[in-house]
Formats: sequence, C-alpha cells, structure tokens
Amino acid sequence: MRECATRFFAGLLAWLIGLTGIAAADTIVVEVRSNFFSPAEVSIATGDTIHWVWISGSHNTISVDGLWASDIQGPPSTFDYTFTTPGDFAYICSLHIDCCHMQGIVHVTDPVNLAGALAATDPDDPDAAGTATFNMVPYRSTFDLPVQNVVSTMTVDVFVNGNFVGTIGLDASGNGELFLDTDNGDTVPALQNGDEIEVYDAADDTTLILIGNVSPA
Repeated sequence: MRECATRFFAGLLAWLIGLTGIAAADTIVVEVRSNFFSPAEVSIATGDTIHWVWISGSHNTISVDGLWASDIQGPPSTFDYTFTTPGDFAYICSLHIDCCHMQGIVHVTDPVNLAGALAATDPDDPDAAGTATFNMVPYRSTFDLPVQNVVSTMTVDVFVNGNFVGTIGLDASGNGELFLDTDNGDTVPALQNGDEIEVYDAADDTTLILIGNVSPA
C-alpha cells in the first residue's frame, strides 16, 4: 500500500464565500396553511428565494424586520422574497400571530464555493488536465471533477486528503467525470481551505493530476 505522502502535494482550496455566479440560486417553497407555515423554519443560502404558496385560509407573510409584506390573500396566491444577506429573518401572519402563533423563520448563510485547476504530474500523461469545483449550501453539497486527456489508463481514483471518494471511468479520448450530489444520496467531502485532491492511476501506482492554482470560479 502506497504511503499517504504520495498523495499530498502543495495545493490550496480557498474559501470563496458568497461569490455571485458560482451556482444557480434556488427557490424554496413554503406553504401557507390554516394558521401555520409549512415548514415554519427553513435554512437557505444568500441569493435563494422563498416562494410562499397559499394552500388554505386568508393570511399574509410579514417580515418582523420590515423587509417584506404581502397582502392578505388566499389560495392560489403566491409571494416571493429573495434573500441577499446572511442572517435570521423572522416573519408572521399578522391576522393569526396572537391567536395561533402563526410565524416562521428563515436562516440564511453564504454558500461555500471552491474551485481549482488540475495539472499533470505524470510524464506518461503530459496533457492530463481538469478542474474541481465544490459548492455547499445548507440543504445540498456538490463536488464536480472532470478530467481530460488521461491516456495511460481507463479508470482513475479520486482522493481528498488521502481518503477515497470515487472512481472515474474514462472514454477513448481519456475524458471522464466524477460528480457527487447529496441530493442524489452521494457522500460529498466537506472541502475547506488547505484540502488536497488527487487523481490517481491505481494500475500504474502513479499520481496523475492534483489540485493546482486555486482561483475564483
């Protein structure tokens, strides 16, 4: 078994917090029901939108901080608000807060977005290249690692900090991709500053490409 040291070469992944345009913003649905919001507590990322959908009864959604206020309305009405700053944002239905405690809260955090370029380290694959991107929001994480021009093997293994995370099958041109998404039930490594990624050819016991220069995506 090869030593862990063969997996570790200099390379940094930097925290790029709240960087616009890395990942598409999401819309999260909150149902407005008879005297309660469902779910009453949600966690989202900056740039995401809460889409309130009236299911039953006459209600409104009003920010405690005065950031938004919908009309009093009923089904099939909707109301949207996009959150651009992190924080905890409480809201109520003004008609039913006293009688029924009809209230909700939105927890907003900045997404974590990381990106890096992959550089060849094996002389048998001088043109090997690729990229690595990582996105984490409160409800989902993704890790995407496409590689190109790996001609010495048909499969490569991917390690993060020496821990195996997946195998990439390569086509006839030496191209392939590892895409992990917690929405699909995948285990996604929680990357942070200083973590190291290796693409490894097990058949030849050779490291092919590593994270190189980190830059904003």
